[in-house]
Amino acid sequence: VFCRCVTNALMCSFRMRDDTTFIAALAKPTWTTRVGVALMASLQGTVPKDAGAMKMLKIVGAEVPTFRGAFLPTEKFLANAFATVLGMPSVEELERYKGWSWFEVESMREMLLDLGVKPSSVPGSTVDQSTPSSTVVFVLHEDATTLLSAELAKVRDETRRIIFVVGDHVGLRIEIVNYLVEEFGAVAVSV
Repeated sequence: VFCRCVTNALMCSFRMRDDTTFIAALAKPTWTTRVGVALMASLQGTVPKDAGAMKMLKIVGAEVPTFRGAFLPTEKFLANAFATVLGMPSVEELERYKGWSWFEVESMREMLLDLGVKPSSVPGSTVDQSTPSSTVVFVLHEDATTLLSAELAKVRDETRRIIFVVGDHVGLRIEIVNYLVEEFGAVAVSV
């Protein structure tokens, strides 16, 4: 799932998209074995204080070098880059994987707020999907009745930032999809 998402987000006709940033949440909770529960708590901003921060992998398309071989859309290259960036990369490796970085956040809620997504539970904030917004959130879910292509056509000219929320190989639980729709104004879509 990771490799497909990276490749589809950053590549267009064998070229790097310079208007795209890919961010992946690496969420393996230390405080519970129930990933769905942990994800919901993270979206609500209610993770335990001793839970530790979540690592986020970031790839900025405009910063990835354009020379041949700087970015290869293969599982092997992406796995090596992923492991290197999250480890202790040397100066040469940092140059090799320019545009790749990682950072930590306390919760998914914090990350969405940092990206400009306004939750409806913040006083004075309402999520109104009828008014244009500079940030739009789409949740990819196989059971969604709305097609992504139709929603993208609606926001094409009025949106600066489009955020896609994608689950792992199992997908997102419907409770999490519904929470993203209700709290953050996300639109559940299928491809």
